[in-house]
Amino acid sequence: MGVLSPAQSSLRRLCLIVAVVASLILAIGAPAASAVADPVVMAAGDIACGSPGSTSPGACSQAYTANLLLSQKNSAEGLAAVLPLGDNQYPSGALSDFQTYFDPTWGQLHSIMHPVLGNHEYDTAGAPGYFDYFAGVGVGTGNRGEGWYSFDLGNWHLIALNSSNGCSPVSCATGSPQETWLRSDLAANTKPCVLAYWHHPLSYAPAEKPIWQDLYDARTDLVLVGHHHGYDPPVAHDASGAPDPAGPREVVVGTGGADGGVYGVLKLTLHAKSFDWTFVGTGATDSGSAVCHGPALPPPPPPPPPSPTASFTATTSGLTASFSDTSTGAPTSWSWRFGDGSTSTAQSPSHAYAQGGTFTVTLTATNAGGSGTATRQVTVVAPPPSPLGTGPVVPPASPVALPGVGNVLAAPAALNLTLPAPTGPYPVGVRSAFVTDGARIDPATHRPRALPIRVWYPARTGPPAAPASYLSPAIQQVAETTLGLPARSLDVVTHASDRAPARSRIRGIVLVSPDAGMLAALNTSLIVDLASRGYAVVAIDHPHDSAAVEQPDGTVVPADSDLARRIPSAFSQRVRDVGVVLGQLSRLVPQRSRTTRIAIVGHSLGGAVAAQAMLSYPRLAAGIDLDGSPRGRVLSAGLGRPFALMLESRARALPAFARFIARLRGPHPIATLAVQRYGYTDLALFNATAALADPALGSRLEQALPSGTVADLAAGRRAVDRERRFLASFMGRYIAGP
Repeated sequence: MGVLSPAQSSLRRLCLIVAVVASLILAIGAPAASAVADPVVMAAGDIACGSPGSTSPGACSQAYTANLLLSQKNSAEGLAAVLPLGDNQYPSGALSDFQTYFDPTWGQLHSIMHPVLGNHEYDTAGAPGYFDYFAGVGVGTGNRGEGWYSFDLGNWHLIALNSSNGCSPVSCATGSPQETWLRSDLAANTKPCVLAYWHHPLSYAPAEKPIWQDLYDARTDLVLVGHHHGYDPPVAHDASGAPDPAGPREVVVGTGGADGGVYGVLKLTLHAKSFDWTFVGTGATDSGSAVCHGPALPPPPPPPPPSPTASFTATTSGLTASFSDTSTGAPTSWSWRFGDGSTSTAQSPSHAYAQGGTFTVTLTATNAGGSGTATRQVTVVAPPPSPLGTGPVVPPASPVALPGVGNVLAAPAALNLTLPAPTGPYPVGVRSAFVTDGARIDPATHRPRALPIRVWYPARTGPPAAPASYLSPAIQQVAETTLGLPARSLDVVTHASDRAPARSRIRGIVLVSPDAGMLAALNTSLIVDLASRGYAVVAIDHPHDSAAVEQPDGTVVPADSDLARRIPSAFSQRVRDVGVVLGQLSRLVPQRSRTTRIAIVGHSLGGAVAAQAMLSYPRLAAGIDLDGSPRGRVLSAGLGRPFALMLESRARALPAFARFIARLRGPHPIATLAVQRYGYTDLALFNATAALADPALGSRLEQALPSGTVADLAAGRRAVDRERRFLASFMGRYIAGP
């Protein structure tokens, strides 16, 4: 090599310096890919109260949980997304409340926020406050009125769904717009890990099963929910709720600040093929890691369904037989032959025979895999001959009368009085008990005041148990005599089984207090429907102001003859009765847990008692008054907890109601019913049935019950159906647990 000139040597040194500097710049300015942090996501539901709250953990601590989010955002890890899991603003998701309470706290994170709706947003029809608020701060929520959408974050696909109020009004059913969109979205996903989130746990809203099955089939890894005000760690299960390691891991995070004793957020670190979780806050400690399931495998072809095994039970009342299908193997159609030439394709029909005798009844149950047949003998007995024309029926020596009910002549034959079947998913059991109050001595028995109680509850599915009676024999005789009904007319199918094994979990407890001079049993159509929906219902009869009560020794204590004058005293005694029953709930309802909420429902005087009991006993989380004029201290004090009313249309303008409603500070839905006093009970069906069987008897019953019921059976069924739906909606919103 030749010797470099001075100019060449200088140029070479300059090139070396430039190369070294460039290397340093690249080393400093371009960190290795492994140094990029995986995204961190935080989530919680049930967040902001309708008050400023505090920055310390406790009720209405949305500021406290928001500070946990901000702390993570400002940390070295950062915060990629915030997932509000519904019920984001209490009590009804109004736009003004979102702007006043949610926005200064969680709203500080709006640039990375991806929310879903809860049932409280739907307390205002269509959830306009939710959609208006998030649109106003530039946060995507999916299409207005739908609320579902998806997005990608790192190696993860995130899916926001809308369980609205337990999948009503926004449906989760197979073939619904939301479920159809979900299947398409999952099919188009290319990410190896999937996270879905919405408001209600699957155990609370079984209507979510179709979307859960879609997520299961797509090998979804995580599902985040709220609604239950607490924290439940990840549990993998299938669409029926059974543990299954191949299923999505459901995490309940209803801890965003509203109330419940646990306050905080779930922190997720989303790795390429796994994730870490930690609960950040107070009241719970949990953390862990898991590997993603990986891409979905093609489903195996479904096996042909087995043919069903047909079976049924039968109960009879006079010439009418009621049949209940108990077939297994998921039949899709049913064919009945009743043995007298008549047929039916209903699943569980009733049939009225023209004459008594023994008939061979055959059921054929069919599905796509074939059919099965079951046959049994059913005996029906013709009612006794009519007593009319043989002289008047002699009443008992000491008749017991319902207040305001006149003497009604006996009808010619036992009536086929029926109640509609319950609408919930569970069979119903019932057991009887007494609650005694040693502080009060009953003047009729000279013993501690004893309250007859019937507890109706969701039962386990199993072999049929003995059907539960509508009334005890002694009380049935009193009621039939008082109403002028033939003997055994109140042999009513209650759609419940006596002492059936109970389910281990209930959604809540509902106390029931009847009208003055009536019986709690006359609310059976409402009571059994609530029990079939998962609630334990404690029906109370009150000595001396219920029509008649049977005491532990068998003594029947009738209503006081001057009950109308004694209503103020009866009202006070009933409020005390409610307190005594509350004190013994652990014995009456063993399924009760620390978090089980309690409500009270009352009809007429019982409705007034429900309102005053809400004021007297803070343990009562909610209440309903069915057409009862409020009285007592609650008229001036009002109530701050949920309390609903169902009234005659004209009643709301009456001074007592107007004064009471003006002082209701909590949620207070009000509905009207186009019937009068006794139309709120089973008499809405019984009186109309009597009128169909014997117009003269129906007319006398309407005259004997001066407040009236309804003379048309279709109208009575509509009234009962509306009451059932109103009670179910209210309880589902304000006391239902998971």
